[in-house]
Amino acid sequence: IGFAIPATMVRTVLTSIMKDGRAVRPWLGASGKTITSELANSLGLKRPIGVIIDRVVAGSPASRGGLLVGDIILEVENRSVTDTEELRYQLATLPVGGKAELGILRGGADGLIILGLEAPPERPARSETLLEGRQPFSGAKVANLNPALAEELGREYLEPSVIVLEVARGSIAARFVRPGDIIWAVNEESVGSVGDLLRLATEESAPWALTLNRNGQALQLRVGR
Repeated sequence: IGFAIPATMVRTVLTSIMKDGRAVRPWLGASGKTITSELANSLGLKRPIGVIIDRVVAGSPASRGGLLVGDIILEVENRSVTDTEELRYQLATLPVGGKAELGILRGGADGLIILGLEAPPERPARSETLLEGRQPFSGAKVANLNPALAEELGREYLEPSVIVLEVARGSIAARFVRPGDIIWAVNEESVGSVGDLLRLATEESAPWALTLNRNGQALQLRVGR
């Protein structure tokens, strides 16, 4: 099966690779969902088109540009946005370092957002760590999930968190976690960094109550010694 790749995207990707050694796409710093027919009816819209924003990351390009939860993105640089995939595609065709106009609908009125086209930042540092010892994550390699890592993994970044990168076969961790899991909490204390996890997941804190995000679903586990 052949796919036609627009020349604008090819140029953008090649320019990025020549400059940074890899393809870097602009980071929006917000999440949303496609306007369906049902959603359009509930919002009083004439037709189902666009992406309604449900989360905006503090300090992100979207936040600094003034994008708000509830805004509906209809256009990127005067090109229609029909759904979330189209929004990602339109942003991917634009070069990092410039600006883009987002046509939005806010409270029933048309508006315009000027978005700075920035690369996803490597903040906080990834701090990749292989966990050891008598605790439920022993044998797992974890990292701070930052916007740059999220982009590499094809994940959405919304807040500081810890992601499982690898799990050694036959390890203690292999019983409880999988690569891609987000570790939300240990013993009901939030895990926002690798440092938090190292502090909370110790042998002395057993038994452990783990809260994970696996494929977008919350998962709670109780683990004894």
